[in-house]
Amino acid sequence: MEVLLRGVYSLVTLLCLPLLIGYFFFRSIKAPHYRRRIAERFAFVPVWQRNEDKKDAEQTNNNQSAYRPRIWLHTVSVGEFLGAKHLCRELLSSGYELYLTSTTPTGSEQIMRFANEHDPQRVAIRHSYMPYDLGLLIRRFLQRIKPDITLFMETEIWPNTLAELAHQSVPSGLINARLSERSAKSYARFGVLIRETIARFDLIAVAEQPDLLRLQGLGARPDTVHLTGNIKSTIRLTELQKRQARQLRAKCGYFRPFCIIAASTHENEEDLVLNAARKTQLPHTLIILVPRHPERFESVYARCRQQGFSPLRYTDIERLEARHDVIVVNQLGVLAMLYGAADLAFIGGSLVPVGGHNSLEAAVWGLPLLTGPHYHNFASVSEALIARNAIRVVQSEQELVEQFRHFYHNVEDRFNAGAAALKYMEEQPDALNATQLLIERTLNTAACPKRLR
Repeated sequence: MEVLLRGVYSLVTLLCLPLLIGYFFFRSIKAPHYRRRIAERFAFVPVWQRNEDKKDAEQTNNNQSAYRPRIWLHTVSVGEFLGAKHLCRELLSSGYELYLTSTTPTGSEQIMRFANEHDPQRVAIRHSYMPYDLGLLIRRFLQRIKPDITLFMETEIWPNTLAELAHQSVPSGLINARLSERSAKSYARFGVLIRETIARFDLIAVAEQPDLLRLQGLGARPDTVHLTGNIKSTIRLTELQKRQARQLRAKCGYFRPFCIIAASTHENEEDLVLNAARKTQLPHTLIILVPRHPERFESVYARCRQQGFSPLRYTDIERLEARHDVIVVNQLGVLAMLYGAADLAFIGGSLVPVGGHNSLEAAVWGLPLLTGPHYHNFASVSEALIARNAIRVVQSEQELVEQFRHFYHNVEDRFNAGAAALKYMEEQPDALNATQLLIERTLNTAACPKRLR
């Protein structure tokens, strides 16, 4: 039955390919990157030969090169990759090779930036888009990249990919697994197909207890499911991030001693934040707007000008003057650092029905937090922070005005809320280390390394 259903799923996927390609070309009108490297989505990627470590090879009795396990890690877009970035660093330092895939151009851009920083010669890191979930494409892809284990970040459940991995005896894992109640109900409609697919995972590292129960309810094998915590809560600020944040804060603070960052904002949210800032009439306040999608950078900048603000693009930060009251961040990958230059953070995607975004990158800086009522994508974390008075929920523009004004005038409350956020972060388990240990155990037990492939 599962094979038949997967055949129907494959046929539907095949029929939808023209629509998917058309979608990418439509998106490319505003974001040209969407029409580039289309061939990668059909598994046309270079063969990645095994690297030889000559020094280790000389030390082996059989003159064979030391074997470095290779991990294929898939993260859909920016948020997922940034959540996995610390894990990638740990895996690289432990001697693994990484083949990193994404679905979106913005995710690809972040991966390439990471690769350029950590492995500019591309010895241990390779990258491409993930092929479409068709057996023939996945088979070709696996033959060319030859992974020893495949990992998917958060909620990536692909029937044909997992079936092909199982067929080729490549263990698979779902890490930082999250599954909302709404998503669980949607998946449950696929019955046998989804149960058999989820049962193929050799490892499921779950972020929260409710996620664990939902995944088991959908067919995850109990021996494969482990509650590790959210690896996004294991955030280790680098010295570079701290230094850059101090420098930016010194630059901004010279002109504007109070700084509000509105992070990962969506359509209409910038207007709400700008209107609230205008109504509060707080002197010497700087707003940092960080739109979620890069194709909106310029339109948000134009909107600021239309509303009478004096905006500055982040890429022009060296030109910051006293007249600038808004910084529009038009660069990816800097949000985690920017939190360190702010006094108050509003987490976007929550005043509009998107579901909110990760607030932990702000919490680790000890910032007081604001969110709208639509935070269901991060319900557990948000509710824990709300219970500690680290985050406050605003229902409207007027309530945003009240909270801006409150934290501007009440430094003690600002400090207490930020301290509560930081304390929450310090109390979280080391999900990063737990996840890495599970990956290593799965790699060692689920399948022997294919040293002679």
